[in-house]
Amino acid sequence: MAPAPYDGELANAPGGGSRRPRGPRSAWAGRAYRLSLVVATVLLSLGSAASLACLAGLPTRLLALPGAAFAFVLSRRTSGRLAGEELLPSVVFAAVAGVAAALAWLMPRHPVVGAAAFVALVTASGWVRRFGRRAGRAGAVVPLALIASLMAPVGVRGWWPVGGWLALVALLAFWWGPTVRRVGHRLTGRPGWAGRRPGPLPPRRPGTMSAGNRKALQTSVLLTAAFTAGMLLYGKHWPWTVLSAMVVGSATGGRANLVLRAAERGVGAVAGTLLATGLAAVCHPEGAQGIVLILVVLTTAAGLREVSLPLFVAALTAMMSLLNGYLGRFDVHLLPIRLQALALGYLLAVIVGWLLAPVRAGDVLRFRLTVALDELAAVLDARRTGSGADAALVRFEDAAAAVEEVAAPHRLHRLLRSGSRPGVPHRADLVDALRDCCRPLRTLAAGPVVMPAEARTEATVATLRSCLADQRAPVGLGRAVATGFPLTELDAAVERLARALPALAARTPPAERAVASEQPPDRINVPR
Repeated sequence: MAPAPYDGELANAPGGGSRRPRGPRSAWAGRAYRLSLVVATVLLSLGSAASLACLAGLPTRLLALPGAAFAFVLSRRTSGRLAGEELLPSVVFAAVAGVAAALAWLMPRHPVVGAAAFVALVTASGWVRRFGRRAGRAGAVVPLALIASLMAPVGVRGWWPVGGWLALVALLAFWWGPTVRRVGHRLTGRPGWAGRRPGPLPPRRPGTMSAGNRKALQTSVLLTAAFTAGMLLYGKHWPWTVLSAMVVGSATGGRANLVLRAAERGVGAVAGTLLATGLAAVCHPEGAQGIVLILVVLTTAAGLREVSLPLFVAALTAMMSLLNGYLGRFDVHLLPIRLQALALGYLLAVIVGWLLAPVRAGDVLRFRLTVALDELAAVLDARRTGSGADAALVRFEDAAAAVEEVAAPHRLHRLLRSGSRPGVPHRADLVDALRDCCRPLRTLAAGPVVMPAEARTEATVATLRSCLADQRAPVGLGRAVATGFPLTELDAAVERLARALPALAARTPPAERAVASEQPPDRINVPR
């Protein structure tokens, strides 16, 4: 009986997640479970923030709404695998949340100083990634804290003691995430999200700026332009321009991914603004009813995050519009201004990312694919040496998820190009082939017996890694002699990966790509 088709969902659980194939029902059940984790985290953070507000004698909404925003932006980031790994990021997140309160107080009085401090914080958060994984994880939470502060501003009242209480709210929101996941895992056995690490950037090309420095330069220029244009054109509504520029400009998948993100978010922003207008006309966002409505829309946004990015942005924009109405800043006449401010932020992000030290989509895909193949080889090596493949499998699935993050523009290009170049491999074929490796590799890693044919598969993967490093197409493709699932399916996926590899080879004409992808299996050059 043929194995069930893989549904494309990447397991990212500690220990490798589920070891059996997952169909559509299981995929939707997993999404519903992860949504319940997000809702529980947001409600716990909201409740703890409201309790702190009562303890401090502050208005409840002053801390409760930022608490919900903190939990929401962290819901897909915190891994919860090792508590020690999260200690430094949690402290940084809390500190930046407190600083954000000071910036909210400073902006109306000294906008230039406040904007400069904001830009410096975001730029430094990306620059510290050069100092290793721990520094990168700590820096990655800085934009999240600032984005949450823009989503739920604390107002312009004195920054102290509001800043201190807000830092405590952020610290609690940070740790509610891993706590809820651990409890959910113990009760149900389902792991939830493994976490969102900063996506890897491609290495520096000879004679060019490193990708990290390019990203820091782009971020500083983009935010400076967004603050300047937003404050000059839209006055106190500048946060919409800065927020949209930050969200789109954070893309690390290259220029094509940047344009696609801007287009998807633009469509979602328009739909969300119209939705918020209708909801505000029917249900006035005031009092407890307003908070419930905001939480319902926020929950809807969390559920749509894994389904459709435009729908997610639409729900998130609607939630922010309702939040502005709850805070007394909702006006139908401001909707065109809000859309213009959002569109300006998207446009600035595309212009800066496209013209200023751009990151090429092919370089990003090549580098992330190289990382994924390295982890695939590590899984096979761990099985051969008997050192345990679970940890290597988790790293591979994280790397495969990073490849999936930048796949959308390549798949769109393949769709638009379909029929024009038959037989020519496309970059999107590489992503599909790597995705097809996940299920059989997961099953293979769970097996106790090492099959002799795995050595041939490992050698083929080594050849593909060498071809990627040298930016050349493989001479041909060989088939390992496998006996049944899962190795047969894994070999077939690796074969498709090798046939599509010419699409990433440096300066390979389309005709040569087609020839390389059609080489017969007996012409493979694989070290034995």
